[in-house]
Amino acid sequence: MKPNTNYLKSENNNKDLFVIKDLSLFDKEYDEKLDSFHHKAYAETLVKLIESNEPPLSIGLFGPWGTGKSTILNIVNSLVENKDFIYVYFNAWKFAGDSFRRQFLLNAVEKLFCKEVKI
Repeated sequence: MKPNTNYLKSENNNKDLFVIKDLSLFDKEYDEKLDSFHHKAYAETLVKLIESNEPPLSIGLFGPWGTGKSTILNIVNSLVENKDFIYVYFNAWKFAGDSFRRQFLLNAVEKLFCKEVKI
C-alpha cells in the first residue's frame, strides 16, 4: 500500500482505488531528504519577510490543493518556535459552517493568551 493513502476495493468492477489523504508532508519534523519541492526555501523566505517588517503585516499563501501550502506553514511554525513572536494558525476549512470572524478571533485569543475561550 502507498503511504498517505486509504485503500478501497471497488465492488462493481473489482478495481483497486486509492484515496490520497490531505496530510502535510512535515507535520512533526522537517526532513530535507523528503523535501523534493524545496518547501523550506519558501518557508525561510516567509520568515525573513516577517522578521524584516513591522506590524501590521498580512501574508497570503495561495495555491491549488496539494501544492504544499500546509507543508510550508508547518515549516514556518517550526522555524519561528523560539522567536519573539507568536504564530497563530487558523484552519478556515474547519470552521466553514461557522461564523468565520468569531472563530478566527476565538482561535487568536486562545493562541495569544494560552487559554481556551468558550462562548
